Amino acid sequence: MRELGFNYAPFRTLRLNATYGSLERKGSVRSDRTTLSGVLADSSTPNLSYSSEFIRTQDYLLDNRSSWIRQRGTISYPFSTVQPALRIELEDRQQKSNFSDSLAPGSFRFLEMAPSLTLLNLDPMRVSAEVQFRSEDSASNGAMARAMRAVTQLYSLQLRQWNSLSGTIALSLRKSEVTDDFASRGAPSTNTMLIRSQVQYSPWRRALDIDLLYEFAREKSGAMRRIFVRVPKGTGNFRYVGDVNQNGVADDNEFEQTRFDGDYVAITIPGDHLVPVADLRTGLRVRLNAGKVFTERT
Repeated sequence: MRELGFNYAPFRTLRLNATYGSLERKGSVRSDRTTLSGVLADSSTPNLSYSSEFIRTQDYLLDNRSSWIRQRGTISYPFSTVQPALRIELEDRQQKSNFSDSLAPGSFRFLEMAPSLTLLNLDPMRVSAEVQFRSEDSASNGAMARAMRAVTQLYSLQLRQWNSLSGTIALSLRKSEVTDDFASRGAPSTNTMLIRSQVQYSPWRRALDIDLLYEFAREKSGAMRRIFVRVPKGTGNFRYVGDVNQNGVADDNEFEQTRFDGDYVAITIPGDHLVPVADLRTGLRVRLNAGKVFTERT
């Protein structure tokens, strides 16, 4: 294993960093990793940060190779009462056989862009909002194909230590749309809402601690439906008894299970119809330290 690092800070507000490392096991695997990062933080200019990581791996035992690139960059600039910001993140992993240029399962790529806005000078409160635009690709038939697009909205309100009271409330709204190819593999589109609130109250020098948690999630996801796929006779566990109701459609009740001569198997796939699902979780914790109460009174 070898590793090399480099740091450079020409100014107090600028820092640059680079590292390189390699790991090799003779006849088994070799991996090389390179990272780059930089930060510019100055009150008179926008704050910038960037980081990247590149990993290349060669597996001699499994006869495959992979390359993995991860990058992340942010920019922000505080004005008098607001601070706009933008975050961009992307990742690309490609895994291939040593004897082919086709992508293997497990290869993926995504790009996420997230503009945000934070309100300043509201002490002891903090208010922020962020919108995330994300696209994901995945390996399909040896090449990258669009798998999903998603938009996520994040809103947050935070109270920091005001009269022994602090708390946060956050709202998350996410809508994802999966392409037909990947939906047929069991990855449905979703429409999700999540509300999370947490409150802490600690009076009398924390002689009393009260923690309250409230979490509500509502999701709309594709209802799973069962279909029957024909297979060679004897390899399935269902057989078709015929069009019993004479409607020209093979309905579920027209298939019956069999042990030996089945020529159909049942699989479930997400349907186009979205059904709502709700989940509620609450919690309360109260802790009293009597020793601190008496100490406070005396």
